Amino acid sequence: MTQNISYSIWMTIAISHSFFDVGRCNLGLEPTSETALILQRSGILFRKQDTHTWILLQPVGEEALSRTGLFFEEHQVLLFNMKPLSTDFYFYTQSEIKTIGDCSCMHIGRNGIFAQLAIPVSKDSLSSRQHMDIICESKMRFWEFILIPKFNTQLSNILLNENKNRLVFTCLEKVTLPGEQQPVWRFVSEQELQLKEKYHFRICLWDVQDTGRRLLCSHIPYPQPGSVSIFSPDNMITNYFYF
Repeated sequence: MTQNISYSIWMTIAISHSFFDVGRCNLGLEPTSETALILQRSGILFRKQDTHTWILLQPVGEEALSRTGLFFEEHQVLLFNMKPLSTDFYFYTQSEIKTIGDCSCMHIGRNGIFAQLAIPVSKDSLSSRQHMDIICESKMRFWEFILIPKFNTQLSNILLNENKNRLVFTCLEKVTLPGEQQPVWRFVSEQELQLKEKYHFRICLWDVQDTGRRLLCSHIPYPQPGSVSIFSPDNMITNYFYF
């Protein structure tokens, strides 16, 4: 006769990432083979609860708990690998990771593993519910816009701005790019911005003349995390825009 076993949540592991709105982290979480064996033998279940939360379930009842406790008589460390779900993850993610709770994270950055989460456990820790918060931060980058006229127009002065003046851009210089017959404009933000999946800016391009200014474009696309600047690759991302 099969015995039905009830389970209760023992541990919750939540991963957040500042690049996304609440509820996404673009990471998978998997126990190492050694940790998976410990969990299997102790009767503890590892399950994904939603897109950024995982739980460890322990069996309920004295007999089941005594079996679980046998595997935690001595201090143990459960190890979990944090794996990116897309190839662009490293473009926008810092290597430093913050944790809240009795755990630690070590950056790996190779073999498909972003970081490894270590959680020390003991028999005593089974008696109380545990919660771990893992916090990933997105990178800070300057925004660069390379503005390229489609035609050989004689524009003496152009202006790039954010429609509510929350961002300020400086025209550093006119530069010559391979394949372009005339110099193009290069604008750079005065401050670094935290990379995000979604922004709420509207960036406009103006032709400035003595008699006033004329709108050339009302919404220039944002630079993407993987579009590294050829002028400053370490701290700047770029958008090439033809107008």
